[in-house]
Amino acid sequence: MALVLSPEPMIADWLTALDAQIARSSAFFAGKPVILDLGLLAADDEGLDGLVPALTERGIRLIAIEGGSPDWEATRGWDWPDAL
Repeated sequence: MALVLSPEPMIADWLTALDAQIARSSAFFAGKPVILDLGLLAADDEGLDGLVPALTERGIRLIAIEGGSPDWEATRGWDWPDAL
């Protein structure tokens, strides 16, 4: 079973809330597969380009990305997981 993360605009604020969750339960994401659902975001949302690197820095292991496109300018540099 995988966890799903659904970031919301303002991505910086969402990451701050995620950090607070991780601080409360540091092992919550440890070793768990995560699906990133971009369905609540637009292609031009501020901070989108840094989202996957920010999750990687936090030790979050993405197995899939949904609701977005590798063709979006902000996501072109991401290492998109292979389709499941």
